[in-house]
Amino acid sequence: GQLVFVGYGITSTEDDFDEYKNIDVAGKVLVMIRREPHQARADGAFDGVTTTEHAYINRKLQLAKEHKAAGVIFVNDPHTVRSADQDELSDPTGFGTQGSGIAFVHVRQSVINQILQQSPISATHDGNEQKLTTLLDVTDFIDTTLRPVSQPLAGWQAEVVTKFDTNSVTAHNLIGILEG
Repeated sequence: GQLVFVGYGITSTEDDFDEYKNIDVAGKVLVMIRREPHQARADGAFDGVTTTEHAYINRKLQLAKEHKAAGVIFVNDPHTVRSADQDELSDPTGFGTQGSGIAFVHVRQSVINQILQQSPISATHDGNEQKLTTLLDVTDFIDTTLRPVSQPLAGWQAEVVTKFDTNSVTAHNLIGILEG
């Protein structure tokens, strides 16, 4: 499907912040930043430095599925992961064991920065239009304005194919002891 950038992929009525408002993502592949805005500000939205449910991968995947997205491409935020050698790709087993029902992958920041160089995010603040060409530009804009910048990434499409293997063991006459 077509790539659509949805910022952090958050809908929060408490913070009056909805990155799905006024954008059709049905059948599309979403590019989504991990974590949440204002994460380094004690007085920030989303409880500031406290991690809220909006930062959890499972919550982000649930919202994407509710909006009928075809898949999700996650990328680390540039405030938590500041250098290329720290830009680790997460193991999906760390996101929980309950299936999300939507395909997702995790890519390095450099991949999304290359896309943004060719298809910048357009954003307006105080009457001035800006072209955001890096993830850092995008997260700084969102942190400054606390306004979503969700939009299609012109000319980009993705096909996400995932495969999950389940390992099981057959055991007979298993006994467990729980000490008090």
